[in-house]
Amino acid sequence: ALRTGPAVVHALGVRREPHAVDREDLVTDLETGDRAGRPFGHPGHGGERLPGRHHSLPTEDTEREPFLGEAGTRAAERGEQRKRTGEHPTHPSHPLRPSASRGPERDTPGSDRGVGCPTATGPTMRSLLVYLLALAIAVVGVGIGFPELWKEPAAAEDALSLPPAAPPVVVAIAARTPFVAPLIALGTVRANESVAITPNRTEHIAALHFEDGQEVDAGALLAELESDQERALLGEARALLAEREAAHTRTTDLVERGISSQSDLDTTQALLLAARARVGSLEATVADLEVRAPFAGTLGLRQVSVGTLAQPQTVLTTLDDLSIVKVDFTVPGTRIGQVAEGMDVTAFADAWPEGTFPGRILAVDTRLDERARSARVRAAIPNPERLLRPGMLVRVEVDRGERSVLQVPEAALIPAGDDQFVFVVGEDSKAVRTKVVAGRRRVGAVEILSGLAEGARVVVDGVVRVRPDAPVTVVAERTSDS
Repeated sequence: ALRTGPAVVHALGVRREPHAVDREDLVTDLETGDRAGRPFGHPGHGGERLPGRHHSLPTEDTEREPFLGEAGTRAAERGEQRKRTGEHPTHPSHPLRPSASRGPERDTPGSDRGVGCPTATGPTMRSLLVYLLALAIAVVGVGIGFPELWKEPAAAEDALSLPPAAPPVVVAIAARTPFVAPLIALGTVRANESVAITPNRTEHIAALHFEDGQEVDAGALLAELESDQERALLGEARALLAEREAAHTRTTDLVERGISSQSDLDTTQALLLAARARVGSLEATVADLEVRAPFAGTLGLRQVSVGTLAQPQTVLTTLDDLSIVKVDFTVPGTRIGQVAEGMDVTAFADAWPEGTFPGRILAVDTRLDERARSARVRAAIPNPERLLRPGMLVRVEVDRGERSVLQVPEAALIPAGDDQFVFVVGEDSKAVRTKVVAGRRRVGAVEILSGLAEGARVVVDGVVRVRPDAPVTVVAERTSDS
């Protein structure tokens, strides 16, 4: 029966507000037939008919039952029973019954009240007044019981007006001490002498006389090419040379005795010289078919085998003089005045973390690289144990000498744009922001060129808490090189 509630409400003309009417209230309207639940035009409603609506409904209570059907009959019976028991809002004893002092209730357009709803002047308003009164009493009680709370703003203002506490700092003494700042660069190791061994002629290899990694002396025979024909021609030329020498000797003896003429002597002399030239040419040809070490050094890996047809571009092996190695490195053009021939250098290789390799600068290139604007520097480093190998990357430190300079810990510097500042603590324990000119740097220290006096105390720890011309508390003092 309740599923037909909206239809019945529409038929009876009961207004539906946006908040919707509860089903129980709808049943109450149907049961009691009061003003809020009766259709417009009903004798007990007292309202006007709305234009454009259908109002062909029965006007008598006896005629309403047939119209509502069985559901309406049951609803009416339940309404009568609730009136008798006092559960209906229209009963005089019901708590939600409208008070007579408020006058008759009106169903104004847009009203949100349903049947039997309390008004704003009921218990809700009284509860709100009670809550507000209790809150006011609590605030007054707190103010009376804790008067120091009202003094906190004044105390805060007094705290702000007090001078700030002196922050604790650690200072260092600016002093003149020996300052060593090597110029560091990356270099490449090269052999003192290095060559790729290749033959001079195109010929098959007849013999190899070396092993991989062998130490050889200058002129040692490394390989032989096939030279049978050349050696045969050399033997023939040497035999002819011997014959020409003997002919020349006989002719000379005959000329001395006046038996032969001077022209015969000249002819034999020319033939002798030609025979000697022939022998020399063939000896050079045979020598070209032999491959020898041009200098003492260490051979690399063998690249060929016996029987290989070698050509002038064929590499048989490599030969390097590792007794002394050269280290080539570059320095910026702005630092070229800080390096010179004869300066000491020290090389460090990652392959030998514990080893150091001292040396000396051989020369500085006369030209700078146009793209990098850097100069190439070459240093010679003794390598008796053959630890440094060609192509190895090393770190080079150029010793630029040691001199006494004014320096401070690097932590004391305060960069500000292109300038550098330090906080100097005076006799009055105030930190004065001072501009300085920094020079060379090393790990943990920096050279001061100007702006700071020797013996000045500079802040090195707690700098971020220091304000210019503000007092500080010195808790520790250390030297600039500690």
